[in-house]
Amino acid sequence: MKQLLVLTALVGMLGATEARAQDRGGVRFGYNAATLSTDEEGFDPKVRSGLVVALFSVVPVNGMFAVQPEFVFSQQGAKVEDGSDKATLKIDYIQIPVLGRIRLGAGSPAYLLVGPSFGFRTRAESEFNGQTQSFKDDVKGHDVGIVTGVSVNAGMFVVDGRYTWGLTNIDDTGDIGNTKNRVFSVSAGIRF
Repeated sequence: MKQLLVLTALVGMLGATEARAQDRGGVRFGYNAATLSTDEEGFDPKVRSGLVVALFSVVPVNGMFAVQPEFVFSQQGAKVEDGSDKATLKIDYIQIPVLGRIRLGAGSPAYLLVGPSFGFRTRAESEFNGQTQSFKDDVKGHDVGIVTGVSVNAGMFVVDGRYTWGLTNIDDTGDIGNTKNRVFSVSAGIRF
């Protein structure tokens, strides 16, 4: 019972802090766990860890809904293995998500995020045995995805967790089959 009272008080304080904070936008920094999904047999990509940095804006529609456009740098790709050979596929993007931001209850500091993301490839390199090689011509220059996640505001701070499903087959060669980005991101930042 004591734990329930403490939890209720904490949520109430976050809600009160949330009500005082300006909500125009901010900046977030965090961690990506990215991989590729594919229908190619024998190609089993693993997670590549990377950085995500985002600038975001909040455009309120009413007390429960806002539009949240963002400008994001996202390190993506995957790690691949073939026997004892290991390589890292570094496919980085500038992404522009346009998210609906839905408050999860009146006065709640938590929000559901959902919407499309439009990505533009900035790098496509493989790293193998200390050697780096570009494969930019083999990867499409754009990507479209669907983002869903949750964001929690606490005063001037924000914590965000989301998953992005790439919808575009990024293989521009036709050699690897239907290959799409999959990215789980966790970030924290400051609102201003």
